Amino acid sequence: ALIDYAAEEQDADARPELTSHIENLEDYDVIFVGCPVWWHTAPMPVLSFLKKSDYDFSGKIVVSFCSYANMFPHETLLEIVNATPNSLHHNGFISEEGDTTGIAQWLDDINLKLK
Repeated sequence: ALIDYAAEEQDADARPELTSHIENLEDYDVIFVGCPVWWHTAPMPVLSFLKKSDYDFSGKIVVSFCSYANMFPHETLLEIVNATPNSLHHNGFISEEGDTTGIAQWLDDINLKLK
């Protein structure tokens, strides 16, 4: 049932209403946006967050990452980039089925250090 619901949301280009709100997004310079791949793209609630009119990502660094089981991870990362056109973007991280190998190296490559 959940798979069908996700497909219906995508077909309708739905932007579900979110149940919480970030009051101080302007306080952040770097925002990580991560998600699983749902029907070849980011889940609709993630796109609701990124395209919500009262959030301004202009000039912020948006760092995307996703996990996938079958295909379309690059398209998912691109959807996040396209949803935040006035932001700066680093190369995203892709994890196949939860494999976290390489995260520390990725953060080093994009010059964000683990503390």
